[in-house]
Amino acid sequence: YQQSKSILEKIKRSERILLNCHRGPDPDAFGSALAMYQVLKKMRKKVAVICPSELPKSLQFLACSEKIKVVDFSNYDFSKFDLFIILDSASWQMVSGNKDMKIPDLFLIVIDHHKTNEKFGKINLVDAGVSSVGELLYLIFEDWKVEIDRNIATALLSGIIGDTGVFRFSNTSLETMEVVTKLLKQGADREKIIFHLYHNL
Repeated sequence: YQQSKSILEKIKRSERILLNCHRGPDPDAFGSALAMYQVLKKMRKKVAVICPSELPKSLQFLACSEKIKVVDFSNYDFSKFDLFIILDSASWQMVSGNKDMKIPDLFLIVIDHHKTNEKFGKINLVDAGVSSVGELLYLIFEDWKVEIDRNIATALLSGIIGDTGVFRFSNTSLETMEVVTKLLKQGADREKIIFHLYHNL
């Protein structure tokens, strides 16, 4: 992805980075935010993750899930941050849960896989050909030469399993399965993910 390098450059130049977990978060939103959180922490960045709605209990088995804070976007102080990375969200309303709220004056990077994405960031990396943002982030992290540990692998695989309906949906491509194989080799806990997403209801 040509935008991958410019995203990495921008991250390197930023000190305090904000991440989102979209309203009514699903496994892909949750897993992507937590994977990116852990990767940015490895880069020694100050990182916060915010969500406008309640967090599902079924996803709180993922490492660092306690870092996601439920906030009211309309009175949140965005000025403390240099950069806002927006994941798995086709529109600002999906991010904030509030259609009347203006986009804050921050450098926005949008990383998404929805065809309907409004490309509202300064940098937009949108690939509708991938199953999930989990799959897309894996490819980006590979490009950045990030070391993917077991917790990051499990967070990314949660997104892929959630958005493909455990590989039942037509968005599951051969490339998706190749990424899944690599994540399993990196220690992703498939059984734990499937238990928490589908059996622990």
